[in-house]
Amino acid sequence: MTDHTGAVIWKAEYKAWGECKAEKAKSNFFKDSEIISNNIRFQGQYFDQETGLHYNRYRYYSPYVGRFISKDPIGLLGGDNVYAYAPNPVEWLDPLGLSSNTRTSKNVNNLPPLKGKSIPAIQKILKDNNYIRTNPTNPKNQRWKHQDDSEVQIHAYGNNNTSPHKSGNNAHVHKSIGKHGEPNTIELADDGVTQVSTRSKEAHIGIKNPKDFCQISGRNHGD
Repeated sequence: MTDHTGAVIWKAEYKAWGECKAEKAKSNFFKDSEIISNNIRFQGQYFDQETGLHYNRYRYYSPYVGRFISKDPIGLLGGDNVYAYAPNPVEWLDPLGLSSNTRTSKNVNNLPPLKGKSIPAIQKILKDNNYIRTNPTNPKNQRWKHQDDSEVQIHAYGNNNTSPHKSGNNAHVHKSIGKHGEPNTIELADDGVTQVSTRSKEAHIGIKNPKDFCQISGRNHGD
């Protein structure tokens, strides 16, 4: 921070997850100026001097461990780990303490909605966006990956085990940053932005069943 003459009156060094070492100074322009204090911290959080925590609107964040100290108020809608801040502090932010989002747009964030589309139509969209299928010999579950770590999985015949969600029992896709179902992967809703839980209804984006769905899956359409 500088005064109107350009002199540095406050500066800080940050560790990866926001722990701050601040240096304070007086303004050289005003004789009776006080020591300058700045409580704005990592990604806009407010520093609580009594606790050493960062106020993040809906809950407090500990920069020493890189986690929130209380559970996410929106539960699993913010992700499977209800104390997590973000997968990494460089590309992701969570300005409200509810759900983290990437600050640098990934390809999957900008894909069109896939709900209700046919598998050939989805494959064309993915190819047009430079996704490459990584498991071409798997006839049931297709994994499409982008070089920026965006992924789309097409489960043409639904889950192997019966799902509580109808979309999970029928053809569906998963949008994610990282491999669907693995730790630290960001599971996304069809809008490509909203973070959801791995096993949630929103993570299973329903698409058109293939013609041989009943024969291969052993289920009726819409079960």
